[in-house]
Amino acid sequence: MRTTAGCGDSGVPSALVRGKSPTSQWVGGTCCSASDDDDDDTGTPQKKKTTRERLLALWKQGELVVNDRERWRRATAEPLGFKVGEDVVRGGAARARAVWRGLEESNDVAAALQFLKSDIPSALDASKTPRETLRLVLDHFKREFPYYRDTCSHCGARGTEFIGEVACTSSDEAIRSRASRAELRSCSECGSLTRFVRSNAVETILAEKRGRCGEYATAFLAILFALRVEGRWIFDTTDHVWVEANIGDTSDDSSDTWIHCDPCEAALNEPLLYSANWGKKGSLVVGFSNDSATDLTPKYYPDTEQVGDGRKRDELSDDVIQSVLRGYGASGEIASSSRGGAASSSLPAAASSSSVPGGSDAPDASTKPVAAPEVAKAR
Repeated sequence: MRTTAGCGDSGVPSALVRGKSPTSQWVGGTCCSASDDDDDDTGTPQKKKTTRERLLALWKQGELVVNDRERWRRATAEPLGFKVGEDVVRGGAARARAVWRGLEESNDVAAALQFLKSDIPSALDASKTPRETLRLVLDHFKREFPYYRDTCSHCGARGTEFIGEVACTSSDEAIRSRASRAELRSCSECGSLTRFVRSNAVETILAEKRGRCGEYATAFLAILFALRVEGRWIFDTTDHVWVEANIGDTSDDSSDTWIHCDPCEAALNEPLLYSANWGKKGSLVVGFSNDSATDLTPKYYPDTEQVGDGRKRDELSDDVIQSVLRGYGASGEIASSSRGGAASSSLPAAASSSSVPGGSDAPDASTKPVAAPEVAKAR
């Protein structure tokens, strides 16, 4: 795992915030780094614990750049010994809890409503059906909110090189944007560093119009509640998130009133988009509401044999999945998926997040139950 800590009086964080230092000045000038053997599975438990503590301390101080997510997970999972697949699911639950906490404790829904009034006022037209409104907003998102890939924020050149991720320690990023990490990219054209902050604050996301599925799914969930449509946040362990809206409409010959919405693709009610069109081989998709988690895998990946192979590949046993889902909710009830998926549950939240690379697009998860904003199932 290539991890680099800063050196000198200013250290890595200030150099990276400035975004003008050539890569070699901070990657080459290393005063403390973790070796490639620090997360070796053959190491002693004490060595692994010491390495984990050292890496996490450096990360939280904003003095560590990490560019290998999987090896980071293996080196820092708690308790030590978690399988990578399990850690990914736990990270998803933590992200979901943080998204819901943001809806409850911030001005996210108010910011979403103001955005609709100023940018898409026709979405508030009461004569439109929920499907018409969702179609309108999704099309606007696809047109006005480009998916960020690799553009240099200084000269506009494409094809910047991914360097790694660093913790957000400034008040502007950690508080205003509610961000826990930033992605660093080096531009060969102008020699600058682009700092792509993974924001979780809806007001910031809607104002800056720069993000990926994590940012846009969070913003779209807030928009659903601004429209008084019940929503839930959907997590795919193969690295994608989107939302579902409960429109109370079964006109598509399905008993499922929850409809798939992907703002990155302007996709509405296309649950097979990922398996059929993208060719993804998913192993687990979970729908997170404010107080329960439901396994929705059959809805998005109906090939049960392929899903079974994927879960073996990712070391995701039924016991592991149930343990994580039962740890998410708050009511203690176990609900079955509407499409025959595995059971989900609602017990006191236990998921947590290190807010580290690959661990979360959202801030640390809260363990207290979060009440959903008051909404109607359909406008």
